[in-house]
Amino acid sequence: MALAWGRDLELAWRDAIVLVPFAQHLPLARRAWASGGTWLPRIETTQTLARSLGPAETPLGAQISFDPAIDRLIVRRMLHAQGWAAAWARSDARAFDHAVGSVVTTAHALVRAVAAVPPDRRAAHWERGRALVSAQAAPGATERALARVAFEWAAASAVPATDALYRLRPSAWIVVQAGGPDALSMSVLSEAPQGTPCLVVNSDPDIAAAFGDAGNDISLAVCADFEREAQRTAAQVLTDLNAGAQPV
Repeated sequence: MALAWGRDLELAWRDAIVLVPFAQHLPLARRAWASGGTWLPRIETTQTLARSLGPAETPLGAQISFDPAIDRLIVRRMLHAQGWAAAWARSDARAFDHAVGSVVTTAHALVRAVAAVPPDRRAAHWERGRALVSAQAAPGATERALARVAFEWAAASAVPATDALYRLRPSAWIVVQAGGPDALSMSVLSEAPQGTPCLVVNSDPDIAAAFGDAGNDISLAVCADFEREAQRTAAQVLTDLNAGAQPV
């Protein structure tokens, strides 16, 4: 599909970039492309491509390091500096430790998500988020306070290494989609200069089509708990195999 598309556009394959969703796909994709008899484009994931363009910005001070142990220590220090959190740590150490882990997990998720926001829109993105997380409501005061800590810590993080992808000017972008759209890849494509050929190869099956021929031959089993559900499933698999229905 991609080869035919590129031939129609007379692409310079040596200057094209193909993004695959997982690093395990890299040798498979390169081998498959090499069998096509054309010049090999650059085949990477967003992360391997970013690393090949230069080193990531080193976190400074209390910035997020993505090392869980280090980041938990940083969050503990930040929370202990606030009176309400320090008192909480003394009165309920286990709950406080759980809160520390939640702040780290939330901040990491925020930083990973913001990498898919184009750099020139990121300041506005943080401002919108700050307004939302600061909204006052009666219940959940502690959770809101922890969310604000996670948000501000994430907002002060180092520039994502993948920002370098937005500055690339390949002859074409090709994104292989598996397991749903990758937000960063689609963002990079949306910011490509006008006129840059972009192709998304969707390898995900059509879920609706998978059941299109099922007709009315659908049965429902109601189970009392997870254990009985597992037993019922195993029994159904054995029944189907004995009936010659393979694969299951």
